[in-house]
Amino acid sequence: MKKTSFFLVALGAILMLTTMSSCNKDRSATIVFWQNEQDAIDANTFGVNVLKFYIDGEYVGSTAASEYFSSAPGCDGNSGGKHVVDLNGNESKTIKWSVKDEDGFEWNNGTVVLNDGDCSPTYLW
Repeated sequence: MKKTSFFLVALGAILMLTTMSSCNKDRSATIVFWQNEQDAIDANTFGVNVLKFYIDGEYVGSTAASEYFSSAPGCDGNSGGKHVVDLNGNESKTIKWSVKDEDGFEWNNGTVVLNDGDCSPTYLW
């Protein structure tokens, strides 16, 4: 009887620990900021050389303003506009993003809902 009780207590503890650890899953999504060729030409016309990306007010990376895509990119590339967002264990998160030039002028901003495992190409303009 003692062996059975000990086994059940141990099994219960293992199940409880397993359940608790699964609640703290690493969850993330990838966002890729992008622009098309005309946007890159327009940036050049305005003298913009660098696009800096911010998520929830925090600088997350930059790319040359001349970088462009002919259509929305996937998340498998190496764009400077690509960033993995930690969802803090949640299944989704709404973020605020902005794009600024090298002088700190904000050209655009927006919000996007990211879901765990998503790849979210986000058009800048």
